[in-house]
Amino acid sequence: DLVITMLRLGDMDLTSFCAAVKEYDANLPVVLIAYQSRELQLSLESDDFSLLDKVFIWTGDRKIFLAIIKLLEDLRNAPVDCLDFGVRTILLLEDSPAFYSSYLPLIFTDLINQGHSLIEEGKNFADRLLRQRARPKILHAVSFEEAVRYYDKYKSTLLGVITDMKV
Repeated sequence: DLVITMLRLGDMDLTSFCAAVKEYDANLPVVLIAYQSRELQLSLESDDFSLLDKVFIWTGDRKIFLAIIKLLEDLRNAPVDCLDFGVRTILLLEDSPAFYSSYLPLIFTDLINQGHSLIEEGKNFADRLLRQRARPKILHAVSFEEAVRYYDKYKSTLLGVITDMKV
């Protein structure tokens, strides 16, 4: 389950909407998807977006929805899949919504295509299902401190780190 919202919600402000969603279900992810605009920049600088789980920039590519869903699934499934079953992780350290909104659809599309080729090699249904779940999980950090927490937790399964090196 997931809530994807826009910046403008008619007669309700975004902070009130997010608070209402979190009051209804504190574990329900709330994601903002917005056009790159001066209004968004001003909102990001001045408003309290702490109740949002992620902010994505809409560029017209429908693959952003797949990336949002997969990213949140990976975050939820990583503790069991990675720590208990050894599924690999890729750490993306990027604080710019514009950049990670363009990177993530590309990364997930490639990983899913690679996974489909592995699934086709599966011997039976159970083997194909196992291969599908074995896709590397993407962990997205927007700060160095968050990246260090992910690294400390998942370093035994880490395939690599993607970052702009601006720390």
